[in-house]
Amino acid sequence: MDYRLKASNQDRSRENSNLALKKAGKFLEIANDRVAVRVPAPQEKTFSRPTLASELPAPLAGFKQQGHDWIGGSHFQGERKILSYAFRMAEEGPASMEYEARYRFAPAGEYACRIQVVNGLPYALVTEEFDFGSMTDGHDFLVLDITSGWSPDTYRYIECAFGGGESPFGTGGIYASNLTSYVNFKTAAWEGTGPRPRRIRISRAVPTWFWWIG
Repeated sequence: MDYRLKASNQDRSRENSNLALKKAGKFLEIANDRVAVRVPAPQEKTFSRPTLASELPAPLAGFKQQGHDWIGGSHFQGERKILSYAFRMAEEGPASMEYEARYRFAPAGEYACRIQVVNGLPYALVTEEFDFGSMTDGHDFLVLDITSGWSPDTYRYIECAFGGGESPFGTGGIYASNLTSYVNFKTAAWEGTGPRPRRIRISRAVPTWFWWIG
């Protein structure tokens, strides 16, 4: 079999890529066909006076699985102040896109967060680096929120039983039900107007999301 290379009459480098990047107000949205992240739009800012980190944009403004609503976000928690920040796209290729948010603190220190969305992966890769130049009291955090805007419409549970005074064990399969129906059923049982519920162990479902720290 012979292969012959020839020039294309158009740019086809993204032909098999499902990555997308778009501006949405004050944010960028970076997505593939599985997940999307929302981050502050590229910008740089230096303050004449250090500003509380909690008052400034944090690296992650939200995320979602495709076909679902935006949820979550992040914010700084603490008294540490920031001298400057810089947000930029570090990579915009057909195989992956990477965003970087970098903060410089007062009197010293730096924090960088890089968020990468890869063609075909069902999660985002996140790398954090920080160096304050000395040991700190550990009172400053970047808080990751994974539930804001999330309203579950179903629940899953496993029926449990007790035997001979031992610990409860699961019996039967894993069941799912409409959340509203379940809440109404439990409310009626609690108020004595409905059948008493079976003893069950409830496991709250959360969105499928992998947060990798490097």
